[in-house]
Amino acid sequence: GYPHTHLGIWDVQKAEFRQLTNRHDVGAFAWSPDSGSLAFSGVDLDSSDLTHPARLYVLTVSAKEAKPVSLWSAPANVAAVQWHPDGKRVIAVGSDDRPHNLDYLVSISSSDPAAPVTLLTADLDRNVMTGGTGYPGITPILTSDGDTIFFTARDQGCTVLYSIRNGEITPLYGGSGVVVTGATLRATGQLVLTVRTPESFGEVVELDPETGAERKLLSFPGTFALYPRSERWFQISDGLSVQGWLIAPLDFKLGSPPQLP
Repeated sequence: GYPHTHLGIWDVQKAEFRQLTNRHDVGAFAWSPDSGSLAFSGVDLDSSDLTHPARLYVLTVSAKEAKPVSLWSAPANVAAVQWHPDGKRVIAVGSDDRPHNLDYLVSISSSDPAAPVTLLTADLDRNVMTGGTGYPGITPILTSDGDTIFFTARDQGCTVLYSIRNGEITPLYGGSGVVVTGATLRATGQLVLTVRTPESFGEVVELDPETGAERKLLSFPGTFALYPRSERWFQISDGLSVQGWLIAPLDFKLGSPPQLP
């Protein structure tokens, strides 16, 4: 079989290693605010051939014989696990049993497996993006008080930065052809983003989430001639409009016969 990923703790002072899991293929994980527990997503190896979707677990690290407790079993993958600062909830990304199978930002009780799962982004109707190879996005970020969560979601062909506070979802950064690929939150409250645009290979931008003010910190070095890209919308057979992009030669002039580069 193929190798599996497990959780373990390395005691730096004693130079000792303690393996915490052995029956789960672990994905994302995060420490609780008091460092007493770990929340993680993982596939149960005893039944992975029948039920592949990952579950969300919590494990009390201080108890050596403790076993992971399943908090949520999503129909698809669970990813991007984070703890709420109050320690009572775990914030994660996963899907429910709706036909379109979107990935939602969810809030789950960290102590009661029977508690209902709250879909925080159900009204957004967009796929939450957590980042990965070929899939831009960020791991959701919580403010120190937990009142605001920053996350990214796919809107058409773009990856947009959103915030959610008191149930209200607000787009913060994005636009035609803009893709947010990374983010971190400064102690002073500003977000620092890595973004790609139709005119740039990549930039680092500082964003004030309260005012919307942005400041470019770093651009891709050098001068490059990029193929111009223009947005187009096409109507498909069911009447919906789908976004597309046309890439033109460097010397293309509006009104001349199109030639693909």
